[in-house]
Amino acid sequence: MESSGLPSIFIDGFTQFLVGLFLFIALLKGQIRLSLLFLLILVLVNGAKIWCRYSLRSTRGRFTMDRMRLFPGEELTLTAEVENLKALPVWMKVTIPLPGPFGQEVLEESRGLLWFQKVVWQWTLTAPCRGYHRIGPLMLGAGDLLGFFHRWQEGSPACHLIVYPRLIPIEHFPAPLRELLGTQGARGPVPDPTSLMGTRDYQHSRPARYIHWKASARHSRLQEKVCEPTVQRKVMLLLDVEGFDREGFEEMLEVVASVAVRLDGEGTPLGFITNGSLAGGGSGMLPIGRDSIPAILEVLARLEQKPIGALGDCLAKCGPLPWGTTIIYFAHRLGRWTMPQTPMAIILQEPGEGPPPSMAFTLAEVKGGGGR
Repeated sequence: MESSGLPSIFIDGFTQFLVGLFLFIALLKGQIRLSLLFLLILVLVNGAKIWCRYSLRSTRGRFTMDRMRLFPGEELTLTAEVENLKALPVWMKVTIPLPGPFGQEVLEESRGLLWFQKVVWQWTLTAPCRGYHRIGPLMLGAGDLLGFFHRWQEGSPACHLIVYPRLIPIEHFPAPLRELLGTQGARGPVPDPTSLMGTRDYQHSRPARYIHWKASARHSRLQEKVCEPTVQRKVMLLLDVEGFDREGFEEMLEVVASVAVRLDGEGTPLGFITNGSLAGGGSGMLPIGRDSIPAILEVLARLEQKPIGALGDCLAKCGPLPWGTTIIYFAHRLGRWTMPQTPMAIILQEPGEGPPPSMAFTLAEVKGGGGR
């Protein structure tokens, strides 16, 4: 807790000593008016000190945001609540620091609070650029109503706002890329035992190897596994963060997010692996699965342009990919690591030297839907 006061000659300790001395002399000389003036000064200053000392006791403050995850340009409402839970009125000031991308350094409001009074402030903010933005903490400043002294303390800890990459329209994939990904929705007669969708009541015409024993024990009746068909399309997104400039990195993240959202909308199980570090910690490796788009978008929002190793090493840590997986590899230029033996499409910011592979595309081709 920090304490401070407004600059005033009446607050200084030595000045108060002189005021007390003058009061004593005025009393000796019988100067009633001067005595009352000096006495009033001492009472006001020291009363304000005591007032300030108790101003933050039984005072509660917090702030909330109605949305913690959103896209650039979307709006959120930040609400701050302060409550004075004592019989002493106080002058209250609230400040909430904001990160640089918001365009203003701090949100602040102030007003006097009577005994047992509660006040609510609201601000409407527009989400800035992609990132993991720290908002807060909420700082409470309180003091006497004369404004001589005030004290500060943290009322509510900081929280983080996650802003996803901007989504851009991708009308049509290039024709070779569409052919590589194949037709979604074709179902094969053979289920893939490594890709479990869920469980259902066991059908006695089914082989016993499909019985899910743990689920059967949980439901007190036989349950069988429901697996994806073997021809179910699966896509692993790989992103190499090395080599980009700041603008190119953000542009690539927008393309990755847009491709992921499109594939998820088509019902494609997705996974994601990157060799970049994440703001706030965590892993940039997500296994292939359904409904993975929220996790992928959050990783992209928190991703920093700081490699933690080679992308090939990160891919090796995940183990073998499920059978039938297609890889979409995003990079500044084509890397030199050993490509896995699986169908792959490559999306590059710059084509680099030499002829590109047959399934390599530039950002412009993917965004514009051009075919080759």
